[in-house]
Amino acid sequence: MKIITLVPVKNEGWILRFSLKNFSLFSDEIIILDDHSTDDLLEIAQEYPKVRVVPFETTERHVDMSLRRNILLQEGRRSNGTHFVFLDADETFSGEFSKKLKETVSSMDKGATLFLPWVLIRQDNGELCFNSTDRSIYKDFIFSDDGTSTYKKQFLSEERTPGDHTLKTYHSFETGYVLHFQKIAQKRNQLKQAWYRCSELVEGSRSARRINATYRHSKESVARNKELLKDEFTLSNFKDIRTDADYDFYIQQISTLFEQKNIVFFESLDIWDIPELREMFVRKVGRGPEARVFPDWLLFLNDLKNKVKNSIIQ
Repeated sequence: MKIITLVPVKNEGWILRFSLKNFSLFSDEIIILDDHSTDDLLEIAQEYPKVRVVPFETTERHVDMSLRRNILLQEGRRSNGTHFVFLDADETFSGEFSKKLKETVSSMDKGATLFLPWVLIRQDNGELCFNSTDRSIYKDFIFSDDGTSTYKKQFLSEERTPGDHTLKTYHSFETGYVLHFQKIAQKRNQLKQAWYRCSELVEGSRSARRINATYRHSKESVARNKELLKDEFTLSNFKDIRTDADYDFYIQQISTLFEQKNIVFFESLDIWDIPELREMFVRKVGRGPEARVFPDWLLFLNDLKNKVKNSIIQ
């Protein structure tokens, strides 16, 4: 058995030391796909013996995450991986699950996918916390390789693991979970999510309203049903995260899209609460933008549907 963690990375130096320390607990190898990073990624990667960095050399018109995932999958197979872990740089497993992951995945059938709760970490008055309702939000993170599965083409909002997910296993929060830290660098997160929204609208497969609905949870700044984080690994290593992460790259990318498509094209996106973007719009158009979103009652019903869908626990 060989466990390989596959991570697409672009300018994630703000959290990479923290996440690589976690990945090293359970990985035989960690493969990073470096998407033209301009920060200290290579310097950080050299500190971790299990890490191999692969440059992303393909040019593309739109951000294509399925392409990145397939490249990582191919690299993992070249390294003779039997089990693949698909985490982003701003995610980690809970500490106790990291320690028992090898034992957990050893019994997975080929082609099987493991789903875990996905909790979004926030800071509130210096304390790390999350919404207690996140315990029932599941995402696929581990795949026992069948040697043939690949990702279907999906520019953004792609599945984490390849294949058709015919063989699925769900583990409860008490067994283990994934921590997502995008909210810890709040300004960077706001602009990154705005870039994703703009990129999806340019790509053209979904309407602005659908895009707004997909990304709306990224805008929540506080935990509605607060539960304090008790994960010892995170609490003891949180100092490795640079919460003042740089976000100039995302402003530049969004500005380029505004120039390419005319800023009014993006008016229906729910991104104009970000001062820098709103100032661009007012400066170019001479008035404030008017975003149009789904009504709250419809979003509530959509949330309820997703909770029912994702609340199946083995």
